[in-house]
Order: sequence, then structure tokens, then C-alpha cells
Amino acid sequence: MAHPTYADAETIAAARAIAASRLESHLAADGELVQKLADGRWILTRERRTDEGGVVCFHTDITPMKLQEEALRRSEQGERVARERAEAADQAKSSFLAIMSHELRTPLNAVIGFSEMIEQKLLGASLPRYREYGALIRRSGEHLLSLINDILDIAKLQSGKTELRLEPTDVVRVIDDAVGLISKQAQVASVVLTCHSEEGLSLVQADPVRLRQILLNLLSNAIKFTPPGGKISVNAGQESDLIRIDVSDTGIGMSVEDIPKAMEPFGQVANTLTRQYQGTGLGLPLAKSLVELHGGRFEIASAPGVGTTISIFLQGFGGGVAVEATVAASAG
Repeated sequence: MAHPTYADAETIAAARAIAASRLESHLAADGELVQKLADGRWILTRERRTDEGGVVCFHTDITPMKLQEEALRRSEQGERVARERAEAADQAKSSFLAIMSHELRTPLNAVIGFSEMIEQKLLGASLPRYREYGALIRRSGEHLLSLINDILDIAKLQSGKTELRLEPTDVVRVIDDAVGLISKQAQVASVVLTCHSEEGLSLVQADPVRLRQILLNLLSNAIKFTPPGGKISVNAGQESDLIRIDVSDTGIGMSVEDIPKAMEPFGQVANTLTRQYQGTGLGLPLAKSLVELHGGRFEIASAPGVGTTISIFLQGFGGGVAVEATVAASAG
């Protein structure tokens, strides 16, 4: 075993205790001592009594052996951590598949059921109700397409295959487009959606399609978790050479501890098997990954029962014409 050295003693009493322990071992002269010196070296001391009554000490530097033991211990610890992470990831993916099974099966049942009713004319040769069924089939199909697109997008981002078509982009125009596209959904959910942008904002070098996708994901997420009568706002402003976009809501919010889970592609889903809200839970991780692919910053602040604010920071540039470019995501 490793015995304390004088370097470990913080008081005189501790030093005396160490000296007494060492003297006792020396007088016994029939054991081995392993000590770590103040300079970090490890010494093995063997003491043997001679026929004349004296004591012979043999000192061996065992530092390399101790370093190997420490490396082995760290390796085993690393393997254990990696195994635990792999098991957690496997559990998260299993939960994700369980969620996806439900999410895909629900609209598919609607598509199949209503289309069979129309095909077999169960309600008559031609009824206005078939028009309603056709609308339900379309909405179910759009929901399925949205789910599949989110899964494909996050898979491409993780594999480094997402490409951006960068060009000078007017953030205000993209915000207006996203708000216009999502306004009907907000109206159906009975939430108030507003937007405000400062005048004279710089252009940003971005992919306008992907930027609109980011905003749509954030707005859709905000609508989903905001109860009727709540408010959602989109605000854009300039901070030095950065363009800041805030998407705020008065929804259910989440604790500080839950934010990291919500930002993991599978972590959030794994903890929401009994949730009441639809969706894959990929909206926030997908938006964050796309923002970072643009070289931007993604921040989130939230509190239970208060709401959530997500802030996006993108590099602006003043004047001039930027060169169109294609940027591919790097594999992470």
C-alpha cells in the first residue's frame, strides 16, 4: 500500500504521526513500503533484518509500473464511460423509434382510412364530405412529409452531407416569409404571433431557404408548446456586426436542467414517451445545427411556466456584393 510522506503533512502533529508510523514499519523490518515522493516518483522499499541485528533497506524506483497502472485504470474508466454512453444512446434511439412508430402510424391510418372511404364510396357516389376527407388526407400527408424531412435533415447534418447555398440575404424578408407561412397555424392554435425588425439591418451571408427553415422550426415549436391565448414574438436587431433574431413565447417553458436534453436529437425524445405533444423533438437540434453550419450562434433561455426565448446570432456585413458559395457541413 502507499504510505503518506512528509510532503502530505499539513501540521506538525500529522508529521509526527507519519514519523511514528514509519519508525514502526522500520523496526519490524519484515514488510514492504510503497511511497509516492513529493516530486511524483514512486519508491518501493524492502527492509530486512540482518543476523547482526541491523536493518538493510532496498529501494526500487517503480514509477514506470505505477504510470502503467494509472494508464490502465484510466483506460478501463474510459471504456466504462464509453459503454455507458453507448447504452444510453441505444436506449434513446429505441425510445425514438417507439415515438416515430406512433407519429408515423397516426397520419398513415388517416390517409388509408379516408382514402378507402372515398374509393369505396361508402357515403354515396359524390358528397361534399369527401372534400373534407380529401383535405384531411392532404394534411396527414404533409405531416408525414414534415416528419420524414426532419429525420433526413438531421441525419445529413450528422453525417456532414448538408450543403448551404450562401448569398446576401435580407433577414427581414426571410422573417416575413416565415411568419406568413406559419400564421395560419398560429391562428388555429389561438396564439398571438407578432414580429418586429429594426430598420437598416445589415444583410447576412446565408442560405435563405435554410434560414427560413430554421425560423419555421422555431415558430412551429413555439406554437406547439404555447397554450391558447399565449403570445409568440419574433424580433430582429443589430448588435455591432451581428444580426440577432429572437423567437420568444409564453409557453410551458423548461428548466435549466432540461435544456441540454432538448438540444440532443434523441435525448429529448427519450424523455417524452408519455408527452401530450406531437412531433419528433428534432426541431430545436435541427435549428441549432443549421445555425452553427452558418457560422452563427444559438442560445436558449427558458423557465417553467414562463416561456422560452431562442436567440440566433448571424454575422452581418455592410454593403458590397457577396460572392455566392456552397458550403458543406463537416462531419462531426
